[in-house]
Amino acid sequence: MTVGKFASSFFPAVKPWIRRGLAYLTPAALLLLMAITAAPMFGQVSYYGTIRGLIHDPSGAVVPNAKVTATDEPRNLARTTTSNASGEYVFPDVTPSTYTISVEVAGFNKIEQKGVVVDTQARVTIDLTLQVGGVAQSVEVTAAAPTIETASASVGQAIDEQKIEELPNVGRNALIMAKLAENVIFTGNPVMNRMQDQGSTANVSIDGSVGWSGNWLIDGIPETDWDNRPILIASIEAVDEVKVMYNTYDAEIGRNAGFVVNTTLKSGTNDIHGAIFGAIRRNSMDANQFFNNATTPVTQLTPIPNDNWAFNLGGPVVIPHLYDGKNKTFWFISYEGYNNGTAYSSAFYQPTALERAGDFSQTKADAAGDPLLLYDPTSTNAGTRKTFLSEYGKNAIPTGMINPVGQAIMGYYPANMTAPAFYGQPDSTSATTSFSRGRQYVGKLDEQFTSWWRASASEMKCWTVEPGPGWFGGAAAQSGWALWRLEDLFALNNTITINPTTVLAVRYGFNRFPNQYYDIT
Repeated sequence: MTVGKFASSFFPAVKPWIRRGLAYLTPAALLLLMAITAAPMFGQVSYYGTIRGLIHDPSGAVVPNAKVTATDEPRNLARTTTSNASGEYVFPDVTPSTYTISVEVAGFNKIEQKGVVVDTQARVTIDLTLQVGGVAQSVEVTAAAPTIETASASVGQAIDEQKIEELPNVGRNALIMAKLAENVIFTGNPVMNRMQDQGSTANVSIDGSVGWSGNWLIDGIPETDWDNRPILIASIEAVDEVKVMYNTYDAEIGRNAGFVVNTTLKSGTNDIHGAIFGAIRRNSMDANQFFNNATTPVTQLTPIPNDNWAFNLGGPVVIPHLYDGKNKTFWFISYEGYNNGTAYSSAFYQPTALERAGDFSQTKADAAGDPLLLYDPTSTNAGTRKTFLSEYGKNAIPTGMINPVGQAIMGYYPANMTAPAFYGQPDSTSATTSFSRGRQYVGKLDEQFTSWWRASASEMKCWTVEPGPGWFGGAAAQSGWALWRLEDLFALNNTITINPTTVLAVRYGFNRFPNQYYDIT
């Protein structure tokens, strides 16, 4: 039996069973079922949108029992409903895309409204007026569909694909583009704007909220970690839209104290589309850093190469002579990687030549010139505390007490550049480069199994490594650490149309965020 025949025979049989089952549900269980069923009165869930409106005749009277079809233009996938006795129609749980709304009813011309854009969690109202005539005749509405959402009290703004791809974005962080929305202020370090910078990205104030207080979603699946950071920052090549939601959004989108940022991934269409991106940056024209210029002679800027590359590709699943997935099965993949160099420069106190030998007779404790006295650590065993000066007549560590391991470590430190006036005064400048790396892989499948069942599955994997600046190298390296992050996210969304007024949304998601810190000294 084919899937289509199975569906037509199964659903009429299962609907009475559903009605009988509802009679046995407790009120709490019924409420839970209502929460996941996007009937017209309940609105959409997570990242879906809604299309609704009224059908009128030329006199303004409502038209009941009209056949209304919403067709996903890039994929030619259609859903059908009928207007009720009040002339109202509604399509809940609509996947974000561009749609054509058509209306057919006996005695009137068929009417089509093209270019209806449904953003993430948008509730779009399209009212249509029929003209008397035959269904065989068609009227195409050329006026632009309304862009102001009037069917919901929710406040938010969608950052579409064009803005994400074309506006400047140094770190290629799609979530940073949320700053285009009103009342959004990023307060994190502006340098930290890559896919590895979850903490800085989450440090954002929206409508007066404090940092790290939002909820982050990808394809309707929460991806917020325990510290309210986005687990995975999707590549620009993979993102179709970023929706910033300020307040009055659905209660199901909880786990936050201030805002919601909902990312929708791209999907394949009936046409094959792709893009390739590459950028190479070197520092031959970059300005030197402050501490480098403060030395004599001037310390040169260390190499900070930055290589970034990405691509995406999507289309229908077509296997010659075996399967034609146009208008049915779609695939999409994307990849992004970078090798990012970051320059560091800082001033340090380095031991003088005498201090390396254990001799502190010339070392001052402060700017006033007070001597820095060394105490014999073995003298505390007898209950007294004696200085080397009182014991040996010189403020120096005896040669026999110098640990050979410590002496070897001293060999890693470069010589001081200037003579310090007192212990701790910076006498050297060090410059170094930290090389970060990141790779991200995204895959997505969309399938129209039957006229009443549409599903999508997306899988994302990302790994990044961020090392600390190794100022001197070897065992003496300061900030000798590496931060590895390995992120996975899976999202499965199903839209099942039980009848023209009842739609069931079934969703499953999984993510993980290993945050591994290594001390590499």
